[in-house]
Amino acid sequence: MPNEGTATNLRKAVYEEKFLLQVHKLLELGYFAIGKEDYSNTDEETISGDISEAIEEILDKRTEPWMAFYDVHNEKPVQQKGSGKNDRTREGKKRQRIDIEFVSAEASPRLRFPFEAKLLCDSKSVSAYVGSSGLGCFVKAEYGANDQAAGMLGFIQSRTRAEWMTKIEAKMGQNKRILCAAAATPWRDSKLSVANSLVKVSNHTRAHRLGMFKVFHTLLDFCQTD
Repeated sequence: MPNEGTATNLRKAVYEEKFLLQVHKLLELGYFAIGKEDYSNTDEETISGDISEAIEEILDKRTEPWMAFYDVHNEKPVQQKGSGKNDRTREGKKRQRIDIEFVSAEASPRLRFPFEAKLLCDSKSVSAYVGSSGLGCFVKAEYGANDQAAGMLGFIQSRTRAEWMTKIEAKMGQNKRILCAAAATPWRDSKLSVANSLVKVSNHTRAHRLGMFKVFHTLLDFCQTD
């Protein structure tokens, strides 16, 4: 990847075909690495942590040359911005945390890609995925304010991927205004895939005049198997 500055300045093809591809490849490798464990009743933090730990081990082995440029962070604190120090409502342990973040030093400044993860297990799951603590945190620029794209992860613990896809798409359509949707349809197929499943991508107009923002949606199956 050429050293051409931030993702905004990188050629679109390079950013999408290299950086995003490699980020999702690492995610896939981490997912496959923990695939033998039963996560059907596990909390989101543990799953995200185990995926991140598996990716760290993969990066240590560096089976591909490009892996030397990557780091992965789990539960990374987000510093509250836009307020004076005395006006901050989230400091220390109260700070929000990015579930999984990839960082690449192959470009300067370094490229970052944050993932927010949600369990898909019950009737409240879709609202949590689409709501203010899920997809909404990117739209409001609470996460990824300096990035051009981010990812949503859905950890499936019941039903099928197709069912959750339909439910999430419908909810995003209902909340089109709140999510500042920038397209007629909630999302579309991307060129990426993880674990043989296409990754969806949605477009949003972010708050604070930060411009267009892409969110890549990946649903990973953690249902118990016989």
